[in-house]
Amino acid sequence: DVLSRNDFNDMTKSEKEGMKLFKDAHCDRCHLVTGAIPSQYYGLRFANIGLDEKDKDQGISGMFKIPRLMNIAHTAPYMHDGRFKTLEEVVEHYSNGIKDNPNLNFILKNYDNTPMRFSFTAQQKADLVAFLKTIQDKDMLTDKKYSSPFIP
Repeated sequence: DVLSRNDFNDMTKSEKEGMKLFKDAHCDRCHLVTGAIPSQYYGLRFANIGLDEKDKDQGISGMFKIPRLMNIAHTAPYMHDGRFKTLEEVVEHYSNGIKDNPNLNFILKNYDNTPMRFSFTAQQKADLVAFLKTIQDKDMLTDKKYSSPFIP
């Protein structure tokens, strides 16, 4: 479990590279790996991440809650509407798919106000996904107190 790792020596090379890329690409500005605070740096709780060029719900300007990433490999589908079925699709969105939405959060804009394109290589995408899959708390996943209240 990521929570119990102090030195990360048990991570694979790919997982370590993904963790480094996660930090270098500043993904941790909005997404906490663990903890209860929605954002480490900017105090964001909601953001428009350029899912669409034009917001379908004008009332919220395409902004949705920024999730913690704990157990993210177990929570598919992704995004508020489930449009991404895999973590690979999520990473691809941030790599090349951020739309030029007028309400796009400033963190995902370049200095010229255009959407960022991280343009991750295939290996970098695989490394990010490998790292994301390490973010889990197995005790939480198996603890009955977190199971469905509808299952006896």
